[in-house]
Amino acid sequence: MGPVVLDISRTVSRAARGRVTGIDRVERAYIAHFLEWPEPVAFVCKTRNRTAVLDRAGMEEFLALAASGGPWDRPDFWRLSQSADRKNLSAVFATVRRLARGTLPKSFVYLNVGHSNLDRGFLDSMRKAGASRLVVLVHDMIPLDFPEFCRAETTGEFATRMRAVISCADLVICNSEQTAKRLDFWARKWGCADIRRQVIPLGTDPLPARPRAASGHPAFVVLGTIEPRKNHRLLLNIWSRFARDLPPESIPHLHIVGNRGWMNADVFKVLDTANFMGQTVFEHGPLPDEQVARLLAEARALLFPSFAEGFGYPAIEALQSGTPVLAAPLASLQEVVCKGITYIEPEDEAGWSDAILTLSSEAPMTVSPQDFPDWDNHFHNVATVLSDKYGGKDC
Repeated sequence: MGPVVLDISRTVSRAARGRVTGIDRVERAYIAHFLEWPEPVAFVCKTRNRTAVLDRAGMEEFLALAASGGPWDRPDFWRLSQSADRKNLSAVFATVRRLARGTLPKSFVYLNVGHSNLDRGFLDSMRKAGASRLVVLVHDMIPLDFPEFCRAETTGEFATRMRAVISCADLVICNSEQTAKRLDFWARKWGCADIRRQVIPLGTDPLPARPRAASGHPAFVVLGTIEPRKNHRLLLNIWSRFARDLPPESIPHLHIVGNRGWMNADVFKVLDTANFMGQTVFEHGPLPDEQVARLLAEARALLFPSFAEGFGYPAIEALQSGTPVLAAPLASLQEVVCKGITYIEPEDEAGWSDAILTLSSEAPMTVSPQDFPDWDNHFHNVATVLSDKYGGKDC
């Protein structure tokens, strides 16, 4: 396989934020793997208009700072009008530039797993810098398949990125057959038949182990960014009806874990004003893995009514914890899960309500463990496909 240059731009851009999302976890798993890589490796990041290259020592130092929340370097300058988030990002970028002591190998595999820097200009610059192969991991095609759940500018930017991937990448790794099918669909739609891709399921990291001990009062958990496709509206509608129709002591609790996202003003209004908030519904924001593990261990089930997912990490994390899952029948999830999930259509409010009340009235259940893909297997498959000899192509 030879020298590898791993793009870490997503990890850098999100270093000052809270709990990492699914794609963040994947990029960090790749960083951990390639820090142990026996051959030459470098880590590349685009910080606004500059490209920084970190060696192993610089990467390890950056991860330590990210884990402790800094301290980050002060930038040479920042605008007084910048938001706090922008100032934090400027400080992170300044730190990366200080740590940029690495150099690119003469010939290398460029590997991008974070959906960042996927534009023709940057990919072409990597080719000119010595990349013999450009390899990109695609997590989903959701902004194109479900534009109603995304901001218009996000959909447009994503289309530009995927066109660049299809045109420039020598190999596309897909995390599921569903993602591969949708990638093929858009490639054909754009008139790009020459695409080499391989399905390699992602690895999974179990949450910290906690004994299954469902709480005395029935509780449920929904885990993920509060955005339209995650379908929090369905659950809030159900709990609103519970508040209207049931005595307070009979209403199960709902724990909402995740950052607030976008295009969800009506959901945020309910979270901010509904009289059942803090009584039967609790919004936690992002939580550390240890606290998520505790909530799942005490929950009757994870609720996962998403309209679309690229992989479905929350459901897998719950099942690895022994917690049952109520989920929408997502194709990507059905590829890797064979038991422990009850599937309900995401628009079936009555079906979800009935299932929640049934689980609330019964003794807490524990699902039997099943085997999920692990990171060792994932990286073995990545190394195998990258050991194949194939030529590069021009953007």
